[in-house]
Amino acid sequence: MTPPVEWSRNVPPAVPEDGSRPLDPRARRSGDARRLRAVTAVAAAATVALGVVAKLAVPGLAGDLLGSALYTVLLALLLALVAPRLPALVTTGAATVASVGVELLQLTGLPAAASAAVPPAAWVLGSTFTPTDLLGYLAGGVAGLVLLRVLHRAS
Repeated sequence: MTPPVEWSRNVPPAVPEDGSRPLDPRARRSGDARRLRAVTAVAAAATVALGVVAKLAVPGLAGDLLGSALYTVLLALLLALVAPRLPALVTTGAATVASVGVELLQLTGLPAAASAAVPPAAWVLGSTFTPTDLLGYLAGGVAGLVLLRVLHRAS
């Protein structure tokens, strides 16, 4: 008869003796997730700052398109912060659909009424429907997809 196997001898320690890096892949993933969230939060803050600068400094159609694209990028980054395990394509797809939905909602006049009651709501909901904004949202979806993939690879 063979003696019972002690499984604890076959399990490597969570941290190697030299302290170089964790052997437990779950420990590494949790650190990666924290780093990815931090980088995503910084990217979201930078997107807001760039959006404000674009609104104030870039005139005409170019400023409108840039602002619309940044709006979708920001939505994608915020969704990535809330649900970091979603694939980048799903995240940016949802952000693009939400952006287009808000734009189409402007056809009803509800965002204009909300903005009249709470003026900062205009930054989120807008006030009037502009068909060219739809192009900006699509461009923002593509830019958001590229940005999220770069952030995933970097962290």
